[in-house]
Amino acid sequence: QDSGLLYHCFNNKYIIEVYDTSGKIFRKIDRPYESIPLTSKDVKDYLEKYVNDPSGVLKKAFRDMEMPKVKNVVTKMLVDDECKLWIRTSEKKRVEDKILTAFDIFDSNGQYYARIWTEFTSFIFKKGKLYRMDTDQETGYQTLKRYKVVWK
Repeated sequence: QDSGLLYHCFNNKYIIEVYDTSGKIFRKIDRPYESIPLTSKDVKDYLEKYVNDPSGVLKKAFRDMEMPKVKNVVTKMLVDDECKLWIRTSEKKRVEDKILTAFDIFDSNGQYYARIWTEFTSFIFKKGKLYRMDTDQETGYQTLKRYKVVWK
């Protein structure tokens, strides 16, 4: 974040372009990846988000839109305060009663570092700690949780 770098990922390929502050590509990160088909249930779930659009514009636009055959490779990218790039992929798996999402992590040189599966899908880093908002499903009460990240 302090470096001013811009990361861009294609929707259907696992290629991340890294641009410097002058707008020039100085690195490409390429990782083998098997596309995940976009199912009719995925499309239905996506469109349901816009059912209550008061203007109806978004609902009509998404209804008429041609949906892709596969899910986006990357759903979110973030850089932690150790300059590691975290890529939230579209890969999910169920473990017991939890849905886990795959994150690929690259070091500051663009080298593959690790893959983790976590139920966290949104978080931020500050001073070596991971922070995320947790909402109690019954009460709606929100708490901010802090985790220490240790690499072994």
